Amino acid sequence: DGMGVYVTRNSDTYLHGMMELSYNTCYGNGINGLGFHRTHRGTIKQNLIYNNGVVPRLDKPEVVEEDWQKFLGKSRQPFSGITINNAKSVNLCSNRVAARYDDDFAYRQVTDNNGQSQHLEVGGNNKVCKGKIDSTFTTIVDRVYSEDTTICQERITQ
Repeated sequence: DGMGVYVTRNSDTYLHGMMELSYNTCYGNGINGLGFHRTHRGTIKQNLIYNNGVVPRLDKPEVVEEDWQKFLGKSRQPFSGITINNAKSVNLCSNRVAARYDDDFAYRQVTDNNGQSQHLEVGGNNKVCKGKIDSTFTTIVDRVYSEDTTICQERITQ
C-alpha cells in the first residue's frame, strides 16, 4: 500500500542545509506519489505524479476489483499526489500532479492534531490536472482545465 518517493524524519537530525527531492516520476503507488514528512528546509521540484492511490477508497467502488482488494477493511486517505507532513520551509517548483479521483488531494499539507499549517517557501509553476488543492498551495499551484490529464505526465522543459 506504500508511498512512492518518501522522505521522512530529518528535522531532528538534519539541522543545516537543505533536502532536495527532484526529477522523480511517481505512478502506480498505493497512496501518495510523493511524501515529504517531518523534514525542514526542502525543495521539491520537477516531479511527475500521476495514477497513484491504487489502494481503493471504500467510498469509491472499483470498476474491476482485484483479488487483493476484496478483503480490505480500511480505506486510504483521500490523498494521491504530493503530501507535505509537518515540514517547514519547503519550496515547490514546477511539479505536475494528477490525483486518482477528483476529490482526492493532489497537493495536501498535514500537521499534527490539526495544528497550524507550516510556512511554505515561495514556489511556483506547479500544475494540477485532476484533484483538490489544499488552501496552503493556492498561490503556487495552477489548475489545468482539460479532460486530458496526460499533460501532468510531461516534464517541464522551460
